Amino acid sequence: MKRKLLILLMIIALLPALCSCSDGDFEETGKDGMRRTTAGLDIQVDESTGSMSIERPTVKNIPMGDKDTWTIFVYLCGSDLESRIFFGGGMATDDIEEMCKASASNNVRFVIETGGCSYWHDDNIDSDILGRYVVENGKLKTAGEDKQASMGKTSTLTRFLKWGVKNYPAEKMGVIFWDHGGGSLSGVCFDELEDNDSLGLREIDAAFLSLVDSGSLTDKFEFLIYKRGF
Repeated sequence: MKRKLLILLMIIALLPALCSCSDGDFEETGKDGMRRTTAGLDIQVDESTGSMSIERPTVKNIPMGDKDTWTIFVYLCGSDLESRIFFGGGMATDDIEEMCKASASNNVRFVIETGGCSYWHDDNIDSDILGRYVVENGKLKTAGEDKQASMGKTSTLTRFLKWGVKNYPAEKMGVIFWDHGGGSLSGVCFDELEDNDSLGLREIDAAFLSLVDSGSLTDKFEFLIYKRGF
């Protein structure tokens, strides 16, 4: 009885860390020790031995776009790095301009979601929505928008990436998180419109698990990068 109680306590303690879920999205299935998150992570415990196995969804390694093409998704949370009028504001705008200069090839494009910022130095970017843009051939073009939401939530990141890989697939794809970073303790992308709500590591993991579990992604991203705005 004590052994079963210990195993149960282990599951309860480890689920938040291992399932990488967020926004309240995990559920229990069955009475055999199996747990499945809505992001598709399975955890199974053998009650007789106490051994634990964790199974994550796998991608098929099938390129999603034409050969020799690149799409780089930029989750650009402007925060005070952009909104400050003095002392180094406008950093996100500066980096967008750098992306425009770097995208001279037809085979390379940047797909950007902007948000988390009270004031943009680029007059074409609206702080009241999540803006979506594509940089191709050195030009920034409006590609759509999403309703205002915290950039520190799994659901916001998931919507952007699902939209992005559907509309701008490529043979090679990567993701950049732009903003302040707090390491493993507080994560990245501090939304100044939402009390500095940020994306923790588990929330980021849950977003990528959701892409795979939903069938939205058939190949691995080449890289995941955090970039501070200077």
